[in-house]
Parts: sequence; C-alpha cells; structure tokens
Amino acid sequence: MQVAGESGMDPALVYTMVTELPNEEAAWERVDELGLKPYSHDRPRNPRITFGEVAPHYVKFELPDDQSDATIEEAQSTIAKYKHYLNSWVLPRWQRERALAVHPFEVEDWFKQIQPEHHLETTTLAEIRKVMNLVYRHGQRHGILPRTNEGNPMPFVRLPGDQRSSTGPEPARAA
Repeated sequence: MQVAGESGMDPALVYTMVTELPNEEAAWERVDELGLKPYSHDRPRNPRITFGEVAPHYVKFELPDDQSDATIEEAQSTIAKYKHYLNSWVLPRWQRERALAVHPFEVEDWFKQIQPEHHLETTTLAEIRKVMNLVYRHGQRHGILPRTNEGNPMPFVRLPGDQRSSTGPEPARAA
C-alpha cells in the first residue's frame, strides 16, 4: 500500500494495490470510496479541477503525436493548430480557473478584449472557442466534468458580432 503524501499528492488519500483486495468487486468499491469512479455522469471527480488540469488530459488522449491508436485520427496540422491555440491563447488566460466556474459571458468579454488588441479575425476566435469546447467535451466524456450543460459553458459563448450563438441551443420562439 502507498500513502499518497509520499509523492506530493493529497495525504488524505490512501491508495491500495489491487493485489491487496480480495476480488474485482472489492476493487471497484475502493475506487468508488475514493471518488475515482470512471465515467460517473452524476458527479465530477473533483469539482475544483481547473481548466489547466483538464487541457493536458485532452492533449494526451486526443492529440498525441502518434495517432495510430486514436479513435478519431487528426491530421498533424490540426494537432499543431489546436496545441497552438491552447498554449498561446487559452491556457495563459484560463489555466488557473476552475473549469466549472467559467461562464459564457466571461469568455465573450475576453474575446472582445483580445480581438482588437491582437487584430484577430472572428474565424480565429471561432477556432479558439472550438478548442475550448473540445477540452470541455473531453472532460465530460471521461467523467472529469459533469455531462450536463453546467459542465461545458462553450456552447453558450457568442462571438463578437453574433446575434445568437451558432453552437448553443436555439432560443425559444414565440408562438
């Protein structure tokens, strides 16, 4: 058995070797006790997880340089582009923010700030929004973030000049 505090992790958690448990059912019970149950749609693993902690998980699993095991293969140019947007734009601003605390209007305000400062085209902002959405969706798919609207603010983010979000839900229409 390894105490988590030995490697700089949370000392309140104690990890158990699978061989120390009597069977698979006991192992899954231990996983659930630690709040690490994979693909749990009803709660995130850590509600305080930051965007900067979800993004590397996305890069590791969705954008590896070796695409031979990828479920959906991405071209190397796409991988480079997505990594560029994450490293140059998204992470410097959002990496320390709790992923579940990011609100659509905050992202919209950020877009309004960086667009004129850096002479960005709306299409570039759309790509940045897309990459952020992919990170959130990856977190939801892997059970890191809740699989609800609250788990991903990006579909509700409008770009400067949008009348309504092109990726969000359609507004209700009057009868």
